[in-house]
Amino acid sequence: MTQVANTLWVPRMAIATSPLRPAFALRIVWQETPRAISDAVAGKVPCEDSWRELLAKLEGFAQLKEGWNGYTAPPPQTVAIQNARLLLQAMQQDDLRPTRLSPSAMGGVAITRRQGKRKVLVECYNDSRVYALFSERPSAMRVVPITADWTAFERFVRAMRDYLNA
Repeated sequence: MTQVANTLWVPRMAIATSPLRPAFALRIVWQETPRAISDAVAGKVPCEDSWRELLAKLEGFAQLKEGWNGYTAPPPQTVAIQNARLLLQAMQQDDLRPTRLSPSAMGGVAITRRQGKRKVLVECYNDSRVYALFSERPSAMRVVPITADWTAFERFVRAMRDYLNA
């Protein structure tokens, strides 16, 4: 697979100097697979920068420790992050960007899409369960389980879009 070297130069003026710390330039180099190649190999829909940022934020949840919320919340585990990633990819395919992505205090990942008075909150739990809460202010709420696979997530995203646009 082809890789592209990226270079970032930080000019001398951008770096604080003092008699004890002489001025210098900093060069940062990293390797990256071109997006078109990596997406084609992975079989994914091409990713916009905003979606790329969401996926990077999601991956960052793996670094959280027990009690990350100041109490006793367990950190999101690999299975919850994988299920959330798959759901985000299904949402991306339907151009349905979440309004919120966060670790869940219940242990896992929470993905929310709000539109007007309606909201759909999906919890991808650490034990691999996935549930969605459909709610409309100030009336009733409905909770539904979702199978954690691509076909079920695609079906769910269509149902979410229909609910939010009704």
